[in-house]
Amino acid sequence: MTVKRISLELWEQCKVVVLGIITHEGIPEMKGLVTPISCIGLKTFYFDITNYQIESALFELPVTGIICYYSQTIFKSVTLKGCLNLLTTEEVQHIRNTHKINPSNKCKILKFTSQKGTLYSDYQTYLFDI
Repeated sequence: MTVKRISLELWEQCKVVVLGIITHEGIPEMKGLVTPISCIGLKTFYFDITNYQIESALFELPVTGIICYYSQTIFKSVTLKGCLNLLTTEEVQHIRNTHKINPSNKCKILKFTSQKGTLYSDYQTYLFDI
């Protein structure tokens, strides 16, 4: 089985994802736990966030971010690095229509577009491009 396939299967088992940004110094800074509402393969992920979960002001501009998800039972985890964007009202409406998702009106939609990933499995690290 390929690294991407293992990563995708692990994603399908996850309920909560750790979301973070990468600072200007290159240090990952975890911001909180988020629940995914939709994804397109391992390339594009959508998260429903509130101002209480994560300061949405951090995502006014595109920033480099990371998402991490894992399985406690099989000791595998994936870290994806990419770009985080807070969607505009028009983009949210388009997402609602095309992906048939219905986020609450109080929440904002965060889009994560991954570029590369790392799979940690069986005490080894596997790097892959998206």
